[in-house]
Amino acid sequence: MATASAERPGGLLIASVATALLVVAAALAVRFVVIEGTMAQACVAFQPPAWCAPRHSLVQFFRAEGFGYAALAAGVLAHLFGGRPAAVVALVVGAAGLVLYNTGLASVAVLLGLLRLLRR
Repeated sequence: MATASAERPGGLLIASVATALLVVAAALAVRFVVIEGTMAQACVAFQPPAWCAPRHSLVQFFRAEGFGYAALAAGVLAHLFGGRPAAVVALVVGAAGLVLYNTGLASVAVLLGLLRLLRR
């Protein structure tokens, strides 16, 4: 049985956008619960919990524009080599970057990913 993306021309685009929306929802949860929420206040205690170290690494990753650079690299690769998987990565990682403070580079990557997915 064929997949939905093989049956319809826009199936990959619809699946990619749906995945990006799920990633946005997950990134919003991470942003408002882990990064900015009460969990963040626990990390400034004298003896912070063990999960503060991975949280700190995540914060440093997006402060260094990690999501934006990764998504932009995938978007550029998708356009240079015509790869649809790279376009999906650019769209999904760029969507996470838009929510997690990397709006400049991530917005360009989302556009590159969408443009590549729309091209046949």
